[in-house]
Amino acid sequence: MEENRSTPLILVVENDPRVRQLIMEWINHSDLECRFAEADGSKAAFAQVKNEPPDVILMDISMPYVDGIQTTRVIHRIAPEIPVVMLTIMEESHYKAEARKAGALDFVNKREMTTRLLPVLKRVLKKNDTRSRTTLLSNPSLP
Repeated sequence: MEENRSTPLILVVENDPRVRQLIMEWINHSDLECRFAEADGSKAAFAQVKNEPPDVILMDISMPYVDGIQTTRVIHRIAPEIPVVMLTIMEESHYKAEARKAGALDFVNKREMTTRLLPVLKRVLKKNDTRSRTTLLSNPSLP
């Protein structure tokens, strides 16, 4: 697949490189045409959002140092137009509530990724396909 800037960019924020790779490979084998950016934690995610804002972020909750909920909270405050979909193995309802309060658009359990993630991504990207990333490129307030 030829990459160009009109192809949606998905930022995968996951501290485990094997899981990150599996997520990207699984999406690549679908009918969803997209590009990927990777981040192994909050610092790399903030840099990616500042340098080339994605069309959607897939955010793991359990990460060292700064967890995905806090990372989402900061990104949502700085760039609320970027949808964040939380990915986690945790099923407790308080994680869903905290993720939504932080600004996450949706919540997908990793055990349900094969059935839920693609429909969620397609819905988010369809709603978001007119959003311009250019306004974010000049935002100096990202960490």
